[in-house]
Amino acid sequence: MKREDDVQLIYRILSGDAAAFRVLVEKHQKGVHALVWRKIGDFHYAEEITQDTFLRAYKKLSTLKDPNQFTGWLYVIANRLCIDWLRKQKFTMQSLEDTPVEEIDRAAYAHHISEQRQTETAENQREIVKQLLAKLPESERTVVTLYYLGEMTTKEIGKFLGVSVDTIKTRLRRGRKRLQEQQVEPFVSETLGTIQFPAHITDRIMQQVADMGPVQPPVGKPMLPWIVFGTVVVVVMSMLGVSNQYLARFQRPYSFEAESEPTIEIIDAFIVLDIAAKPSVRNQGGRADTPQESRGVGTQVSDTTSASPTSGDTVTFARTAELKIERTLTQADGLASDRVLTVFEDRQGNMWFGTPDGLTRYDGESFQTFTTQDGLVDDTVSVIFQDQQGMLWFGTGSTSLAVSGGGVSRYNGREFQNFTTVDGLAGNTVKDIFEDEAGRLWFATAYDGVSRYDGKNFDTFMTDGPMGRFTLPEEWRAVEVIAQDTAGNLWFGNQVGISYYNLKTARFRYFAVHKEGFTPFVEMGNMSSARVTDLQFDTQQNLWIAQDIAGPDDSGVRRYDGEELIAFPRSEGLPMSGVKNILLDSKGNLWFSSVGVSVYDGETFQYFNTVDGLPNKDVWAVFEASDGKLWFATTRGVAVGVYAPAAAHKEN
Repeated sequence: MKREDDVQLIYRILSGDAAAFRVLVEKHQKGVHALVWRKIGDFHYAEEITQDTFLRAYKKLSTLKDPNQFTGWLYVIANRLCIDWLRKQKFTMQSLEDTPVEEIDRAAYAHHISEQRQTETAENQREIVKQLLAKLPESERTVVTLYYLGEMTTKEIGKFLGVSVDTIKTRLRRGRKRLQEQQVEPFVSETLGTIQFPAHITDRIMQQVADMGPVQPPVGKPMLPWIVFGTVVVVVMSMLGVSNQYLARFQRPYSFEAESEPTIEIIDAFIVLDIAAKPSVRNQGGRADTPQESRGVGTQVSDTTSASPTSGDTVTFARTAELKIERTLTQADGLASDRVLTVFEDRQGNMWFGTPDGLTRYDGESFQTFTTQDGLVDDTVSVIFQDQQGMLWFGTGSTSLAVSGGGVSRYNGREFQNFTTVDGLAGNTVKDIFEDEAGRLWFATAYDGVSRYDGKNFDTFMTDGPMGRFTLPEEWRAVEVIAQDTAGNLWFGNQVGISYYNLKTARFRYFAVHKEGFTPFVEMGNMSSARVTDLQFDTQQNLWIAQDIAGPDDSGVRRYDGEELIAFPRSEGLPMSGVKNILLDSKGNLWFSSVGVSVYDGETFQYFNTVDGLPNKDVWAVFEASDGKLWFATTRGVAVGVYAPAAAHKEN
């Protein structure tokens, strides 16, 4: 299979076989080039960025933790290079509104069928195709480009973009139909299909690879050259008389409201959390961790930290309550797709369901689905939010790659207004939406940091943090969730840990969530990937942290009380090995969604799955409606039911 071949090639490269890298380049270069051209719209610069993509991949190949994820990793590199290029060039592709439809159609059609018209140059053909593709919705444009220019099958495109083959087929069919209606589909397919990737680009890549020398294979841990620097740090600290007792203070929590906030360095003073935390005001259940192929990759918690919570806490796992599922809605009932990513209720009582194939509104009787044909920026909707003014916001985009379209749509009840990177949004894969007390909206993006929107302009917070032995500064940009404490400060959960942003001082602090606790991130630290997927304050002022962790004993659930981080082990009541989302319901119960759902009532965890009526074991999000009923977003529809707690009892 393709991925197995990639893994074998990578092992050969790491063993010093440079010829294997040529095979890898030739295998993926057309796909990378197609995506780059789709993003920047210039064939020549796309060739340069494609070359830079493979060179950067070669340099960092030893840091790739999972060779099976090479394709997605490669395209993330390409996407970041495209974003950098676009920002430097201030390039904006010509929109459909700026291009007269008659002019485009007439030029394309005349070029294709008229023998009397002078033959256009290759550059003109590409320009016409670019303008024709600009008429397509973003998601369809990407699929059509990969299909014709990248010469990829629908199965390959689905793997690259992290969505189902059926979704790819639907987008391709829609895109081709739109082109056929304009009588230009043969011209587009012929023009893109006859473009050959220049052989000299491959040769140039391999020449530079030869100049670089062989990739240094990882010996136990990536980025080993930093060990030398770490050794120097230890020597310097020893010279300064830093004792083990003082170093242990790293494990103590920070005070986030200290008057002085020094920059994170090798050593940082400890402080105490003294905010009066309460449940953050969020649209609970309004976001979903979009499915992706790389789920379950992350750090593991040792037996000592995940064995039990702190003494004095009695956590039992008896079945003390009941979940009564009343109804399950599916595509047959009117949903856009059976795969429901998120659920939300607006102030008028309408239920909204985000899916990979569009957005569905349900008023209790009838369904209405919105897609890109209705003005939605992208069909994959994983975040739904309603602001103080009553406007609905829909975060879209592929999670596995930020190259397949996406952005955010605002809906006023009549029409959509779309915002993308062209308008200043940091990235087009939106993971979470939050509104602060000043009415400013914050958008978390999958690869590009956080954007703040004041109603007119976007400000981008790149959130780049310190480098660790396994951690690059830009990895802090992969923001999954936004939460706010009662002091007004923001917490961003990301792939590396937690970034804390003080609104008063406008400064960031960075914290690791790992086996040794909730600690300041120290440069040269060993933490590789925290994969924080959700943050939630409970009614007792504790911060609950969800992590996407794969481990035999680790559930991925943590609780931080301001002094100590508790890692909860897998158990009968909490059997998952990674959590996607956390819901705090109106009664103070916490719901953890993953493979099934677990509910925590303050004393007891209890687990529910298909045996209890859920339509599928994969639960992406839980939402509590205004009537107190719970909605469960699954891969086989959305279920609604009632949670009936029984008299709790403890088991010794």
